[in-house]
Amino acid sequence: MPALILEKRFHGNTISHEERLRRFWRNVDKRDYNECWEWLGGKTSDGRGELSVGDYTQVRAHRYMFVLSYGTIPRGKMVCHKCSNPGCVNPLHLYAGTGSDNMRDFYQLHPRGGTGWWGRRGGRYMAFDTITTNGKTGEQDG
Repeated sequence: MPALILEKRFHGNTISHEERLRRFWRNVDKRDYNECWEWLGGKTSDGRGELSVGDYTQVRAHRYMFVLSYGTIPRGKMVCHKCSNPGCVNPLHLYAGTGSDNMRDFYQLHPRGGTGWWGRRGGRYMAFDTITTNGKTGEQDG
């Protein structure tokens, strides 16, 4: 992913790193350091921010912010939200963790399961950072 962040081509023209950052920050509702910074750009159906970083390449905004802030995403980890808000890109709310870490955090914020920032798919509720297939936990999509 870092290679994608360094180079973006749009209709054959290279966009500078500074221009890409300007466009990124234009879509961030930056608030106080401890509040959620909501992504104002395009979002996926489950509320995650999404941006283009190359020809036909989309990246989740929280993952982009994590790489900008901390370097790389460790192999085998996903970018989790401490706040359970899929549209948040505040780097203080993001950390590299496992799917188990992500679910533990969610249940600490929503001990009764609540609706919070959950989405409904296939007749059951699930946390946004987990994909389920036939009721079984599947590949992580951080």
